Amino acid sequence: MNIEPLAEVSVRQLSKFLKFIAQHNQWDELEQHLRDQGCNKLLMSWEPIHAVATIVETKSHELASFRIEGEDPTTMMKCASNGTGRPPPNTPDGGG
Repeated sequence: MNIEPLAEVSVRQLSKFLKFIAQHNQWDELEQHLRDQGCNKLLMSWEPIHAVATIVETKSHELASFRIEGEDPTTMMKCASNGTGRPPPNTPDGGG
């Protein structure tokens, strides 16, 4: 993975991008476009991933019927952290 051309994006700008994608239901198109460009993974700091996972877990408890393609968001969070609450090991395949 080439990390040389990384770009810094403000949380506000990322929020605007995600809101636009959500408002126009472009999730599948975004995912396919990234894959077409050879992007199968995103490089991110553990802190925002953990923050998002915490929000998803909290909301999933509030909205008992919330599911993404049949998966429980708390399970997705545990998978992202290998069930340890810590980031997965830094390996070429992303760990877990």
